[in-house]
Amino acid sequence: MKCIIVEDEFLIRSALISQLTKYFPEIEVVAELDTLAALEVWMENGTADFMFLDIHFPDGNGIDFVQKHRQSLPYIIFVTAYPQFALDAIRMDGIDYILKPVDDEV
Repeated sequence: MKCIIVEDEFLIRSALISQLTKYFPEIEVVAELDTLAALEVWMENGTADFMFLDIHFPDGNGIDFVQKHRQSLPYIIFVTAYPQFALDAIRMDGIDYILKPVDDEV
């Protein structure tokens, strides 16, 4: 399986990669992106089975991005520090919702 991580915080990206490597070695992280603009560019040629997506970015909102590009995106696992967006994430067909902080020592 292939995934991408779209998260503007380096430490969170690193923790996600660490946990994936440790517990799910069959999952390949094919891209690490830190803005929604980078995700939009990646979508032109990139493919993945699922993605980890933050909600708050300097260049926009992950939920708004999903609403705009819903048909072009792989399965989504939302990763955010804000529990109040859980219902919105479910409405956007998110397959899971992870609250930060993500600890790589689990």
